[in-house]
Amino acid sequence: MGESDADSEPLAVPADHAPQQPRDPELLTVEETASTLGLSKMAVYRLVHSKVLPAIRTGPTFKVPEPAVQEYLRQAGAPANRG
Repeated sequence: MGESDADSEPLAVPADHAPQQPRDPELLTVEETASTLGLSKMAVYRLVHSKVLPAIRTGPTFKVPEPAVQEYLRQAGAPANRG
């Protein structure tokens, strides 16, 4: 039985190899938002704090709805796809 007991115990997975939570495709990180807008992360935080760009607080950071980023670009007159 000793062998079957060892087989039934879950193996510990190192934190750096643990599966990541699936990302909501509608929510961008501050870094992704900054890249899309061609701004620094600090500039995105300023836009969020001044309520120019809506965001959802997730723990210590924010997630920005992708449609809000596209609307910001549209209002700024910039092309929406900046790959």
